[in-house]
Amino acid sequence: MHMPPHCRGMTDPLFVRAQLAFEEGRALTTQCRALQAEYVRDREELRVWVIESAMYRSETKAHRENREERYRDRAQEFRTKADLMVDADLRAQYGRLVEAYEQLVARNTDGAAK
Repeated sequence: MHMPPHCRGMTDPLFVRAQLAFEEGRALTTQCRALQAEYVRDREELRVWVIESAMYRSETKAHRENREERYRDRAQEFRTKADLMVDADLRAQYGRLVEAYEQLVARNTDGAAK
């Protein structure tokens, strides 16, 4: 501890309290800086999570829409084939396929709305 020249040999209580206050202030400043750095790291990590979550939601939506489109295309394909069938049994089978694909589309559309 540094003492003024006129006080050498005796301890001034006010000087000691001031020194302690300076040391506590430095410790609090160091702690505050560490907390600020932690806050910045946490904020950046959260930002990455939010971006990744949005990306995954977008990919899921695109995949679902692509699947619905494929189901609609297959239903239309079977509907066209059913219209061309002369045999009533084959026409009925294609009709059931069309209904099945339309139900898949409806089920996926209802699931996307939830």
